[in-house]
Amino acid sequence: RFVGSNPNNYVLFGCSDETNPTIETCELWRIIGVFDENSHNRTDEDLVKIVRASYTAKEHWDSNDQNNWSVATLKDIINPTDSTSIYYKYKNSSLAQSVTWKTGAVKATLTAANTAKNIYNGERSNDTSTVANYNTTWTGVVALPYASDFFFVTDAKGGRDVETTREQCLSVQASQNSGANSYWSTYEGKRKDCAKGSWLLEYINNNSVACWSLSVKGTSDTVMYMDYNIRSYPRSDDSNYSKFGVLPTVYLNTDVVCKNCDEVNVGSSSNPYIIGY
Repeated sequence: RFVGSNPNNYVLFGCSDETNPTIETCELWRIIGVFDENSHNRTDEDLVKIVRASYTAKEHWDSNDQNNWSVATLKDIINPTDSTSIYYKYKNSSLAQSVTWKTGAVKATLTAANTAKNIYNGERSNDTSTVANYNTTWTGVVALPYASDFFFVTDAKGGRDVETTREQCLSVQASQNSGANSYWSTYEGKRKDCAKGSWLLEYINNNSVACWSLSVKGTSDTVMYMDYNIRSYPRSDDSNYSKFGVLPTVYLNTDVVCKNCDEVNVGSSSNPYIIGY
């Protein structure tokens, strides 16, 4: 994974002409990491997962109060058949591929058991003792980051008297407002050790935007969203918090290559990775 508050993980994607990618004709996306076949049901294939560097819009998750991604309104919005949609080029990009996304849930209530590690396992598990709505899947091209993605990209440089380690961040409760384990908290408005070391959470903080994840919460009608913590909310509620930012996420084809990896400072926002065939 690319970890830290601002690693060199920018890549050009969503280009108007994929044969001639430039900063002017493409969008900035970011590489989350390389994931093995257990993440997407592809035998013997390691795939690169990328996410748009900025949110496209604020949308409801689902107009029918569903937390099932396979029938969600948002799923259809970002996998459109209409060629005029901004999302159409992502779904139909020659660089991206359809994979099986695991859309399982963490426990119905946020407890001390909901560490970043357990959230990660819950999203991918078929163990009913650790998750409530387990081992559900959807096959398609464009989805969203998992809830755990927001936490696993931290490098936890610290900020306290004793530097916090990444292992501590992945092992403590992901959402807690106070106390010794408030590594991920925004308690008293302060960015804590682990949160400020995550480039995904840093984006959310810097832009004052909450963003949806792909992960649902238990068997309830809620879906996880990120606002520098992990939270959940119904999709169709009419409150101000019912629409959250959309960060489209895709897996790249295995034969995609990097065309400028020998350049200096490659991967920065001013000199992103250029990919193609």
